[in-house]
Amino acid sequence: MRVTEHKKSKAGREYPCEKCPDLIVAGDQYFEWTPYKSASRRQHSKHGHPTQSQLTTSKLSGVYSAIEDASANVTAAEDISDIAQALRDCATTCEEVKGEYEEALEALPDGLRDSSDMQEKVDALDTFLDSLNTAADEVDGTSFEDEESEPSLDDEEKHEEWVENKEAWLQEQRDAADTALGEFEL
Repeated sequence: MRVTEHKKSKAGREYPCEKCPDLIVAGDQYFEWTPYKSASRRQHSKHGHPTQSQLTTSKLSGVYSAIEDASANVTAAEDISDIAQALRDCATTCEEVKGEYEEALEALPDGLRDSSDMQEKVDALDTFLDSLNTAADEVDGTSFEDEESEPSLDDEEKHEEWVENKEAWLQEQRDAADTALGEFEL
């Protein structure tokens, strides 16, 4: 799908923004795209390029949205359990979408099942689910080596070093989760 960036002219009506309640008015920069057999959509450029979930009108938009949400939650995670939960929440949504594709595939006549790309989507979601669940289990099963030996606040230098090491370890877990979230391919 083609996405173009424009500057709203003074002529014509104002447009609603997909991402915020503000209207796109004269002078505003905005992105515009038109999904297949749908009306054009627009959002302010300040919100960034439209996401994959916004550009997809199929059932996969739910998967892309779950990946985007999980990625944001992983980035904001302050705790290892938050990372694992973000991966599991994404997996739950993907499982639901996979079920929708399986139901649709079952409803197709036998002659059309072979020519449908739905089985390919089910297989891709199945592989992605395995990856997400494995990553969630690995993240959940790990712990910071020095968790129990947090130095007292009296020794400021040691405590600061401990906090830095813990944050570096947590960042490694975030990176591993982001890698798993990036594995969905179709």
